[in-house]
Amino acid sequence: MHIAHLELTNFRTFRRLEIDLQPGIHVVTAPNASGKTNLLEAVALIATTRSARSGADVDLISWDAIEEEPLPAARLSARVEAADGVVDLAVAVVTRPGRDGGRKDGAGKGSGGKGGEGLAASRRFQVNGVARRASDLIGRLRVVMFSATDLGIISGAPGLRRRLMDMTISQFEPAYVRALQRYTRVLQQRNSLLRRLQERRGDQSELEFWDDE
Repeated sequence: MHIAHLELTNFRTFRRLEIDLQPGIHVVTAPNASGKTNLLEAVALIATTRSARSGADVDLISWDAIEEEPLPAARLSARVEAADGVVDLAVAVVTRPGRDGGRKDGAGKGSGGKGGEGLAASRRFQVNGVARRASDLIGRLRVVMFSATDLGIISGAPGLRRRLMDMTISQFEPAYVRALQRYTRVLQQRNSLLRRLQERRGDQSELEFWDDE
């Protein structure tokens, strides 16, 4: 499979980018701080529905768009050609006024502007123009993004290695995605119960149920 067409709007440093790609190896060269990493991040985001960098969703939106538009949004789309056909994938990062999720630390151009302060953002997904869940995109385009910061998978915490394996396996096994989502929900419930038990507010008998799950 390969990306035949990539289109970015208001994503990171790109106000507008549209390129066609042919099968094969592509090498991207440009001066520092010109958007090379942002381009790779966009491809990974479309493939995995997650940003390769930490931060709030609103940080994915172009600073210029945040300053100039009352409710800015970013859109990433790719036409993927594979052996079993062509599929159009899209990820939108949309904003709404809100006290949570906005950039409040004053960092970065636009964080203090008319649009950046107090904005909350969320991601929405489409497959062939139809709204879908994030899990419906995973596996349609398979990628592994590796950067200098990923050296931590060798010497860092085990969680970094688990995340790499989870993201890679999920792109090949849709059932794994669903199992991982269920496991995460169960783990959150179990951890919440453990906190209540520590505060002597929970029911000890519930722990066996979540352990079994």
